[in-house]
Amino acid sequence: MCDDYQPTKVCSKCGKEKSLKEGFYKDKSKKDGYEYNCIDCRSNSRVKRWIVILLQEARRRSKKKKQPFNLTKEYILELFNNQNGMCYWFNIPMIPSLSPSDPAQPTIDKLDLKLGYVKGNVVLSCFAANMGRNITSAKRFREFVNLVQKKE
Repeated sequence: MCDDYQPTKVCSKCGKEKSLKEGFYKDKSKKDGYEYNCIDCRSNSRVKRWIVILLQEARRRSKKKKQPFNLTKEYILELFNNQNGMCYWFNIPMIPSLSPSDPAQPTIDKLDLKLGYVKGNVVLSCFAANMGRNITSAKRFREFVNLVQKKE
């Protein structure tokens, strides 16, 4: 047997044969120990489904904090279009990413942290702005962003 032999698998989504080690995530629940879809197909799926993923995460956080939640895919898409795909805080393009923590990845940001994820209380911001804001009030964070962006 050759030393550089690597077992392969055919992705159930794209039909391409790829090495198990580099092309598939491990999954102990599967018969061969690897997921059915390759890493590329799973990652592309995340980018295509970014709104659904954001809503799932926001719904989970709302439930955990016992806060109201009434957002829909249509509402998030409307926000994205109304903001022209730009971050509410930094006014830079938000780009759905393969990495959930990519600085330009769109996130749902609550303006009033106590009100929950409800229509009229959320904006779309890039991950970097959302993490930077954290628990800072919307008013104070806007003041800070204006100071940073102020031109001499």
